[in-house]
Amino acid sequence: MKTNFRSLVMKMAHALRDRLNSWSECLKRAWRAYKLRQAMREGIVNFTFRKVDGTIRYAKGTIKPAESKGSRKPNYGTVIFFDTLIEEYRCFKIENLLKIY
Repeated sequence: MKTNFRSLVMKMAHALRDRLNSWSECLKRAWRAYKLRQAMREGIVNFTFRKVDGTIRYAKGTIKPAESKGSRKPNYGTVIFFDTLIEEYRCFKIENLLKIY
């Protein structure tokens, strides 16, 4: 079933609900992550995010079509991207996205 962009943003916001205090903040971050994903579909995007250990990471990433190795339940709380600097797939939590350049 194909989902539209509004339902995808709402699913992202609901994934953030237990980690953030306000619903408006969940929606802001979900929209920012959605815009990042859309920009990465069109090409390489520069952005920064906070890693799990607290350090700030600068990344240049894109979304490349990957070979499917089975079906997996989507995780709406993370953004998965192909890092062009180190040429590997990476992911980060939506709430850790800091800035899109």
